[in-house]
Amino acid sequence: MDFLVKKMNLKPAYARKGWEYYTENRIWHPDGDVTLEGLKYNIRIYEEQTQSKGPPLSPSKYVDQSYLKEVSKQLAAK
Repeated sequence: MDFLVKKMNLKPAYARKGWEYYTENRIWHPDGDVTLEGLKYNIRIYEEQTQSKGPPLSPSKYVDQSYLKEVSKQLAAK
């Protein structure tokens, strides 16, 4: 929550409430992975809120999961 307060300039109460919501509803994956299905949903909400024109954005354009996969392999080998 300290990170959210500092980097996103949130009040501590809002950071705590957001953290609780995201963890209780399992919006953030426990191992830090970004699910493309979840990101697709976020992009759709963003496009609706900004009334974006044009073809829908693809989650794979924004996510490179190769780093997480490589670290996961290295950790599994230990």
